[in-house]
Amino acid sequence: MTKFRDDDIDLIDMDQLLTVMAELGEDLYVQLLGQLSDDGQVLLKNAGDQQGGLTLRNLDAELHALKGAAATLGLRGVGANAQTLRDKPDATRTDVAGVIDILRQSVAVAKRVASS
Repeated sequence: MTKFRDDDIDLIDMDQLLTVMAELGEDLYVQLLGQLSDDGQVLLKNAGDQQGGLTLRNLDAELHALKGAAATLGLRGVGANAQTLRDKPDATRTDVAGVIDILRQSVAVAKRVASS
């Protein structure tokens, strides 16, 4: 059984993760985690590409998609933080980077669960 740190538990919705992984299988689940990580990197790049400063309204659709995919895969912390960022009118690229860092941590935890 995988051991979790206290902060890992806040990142993951274990019931959702296990349900989705049971439906999809470990290989496809891990593949989708990789795809989500790639999407996060694209979001971060797009946040840096905003002309005249970051306008999260331009990134709202990407944040919404990230939130939904993360929630589906059981990455509770990513979904919650993506929504918080959507609601923050003065968000910065650093804020986006923070969500992507939570994504990275969450994917690592989910992969540990998948392989255990």
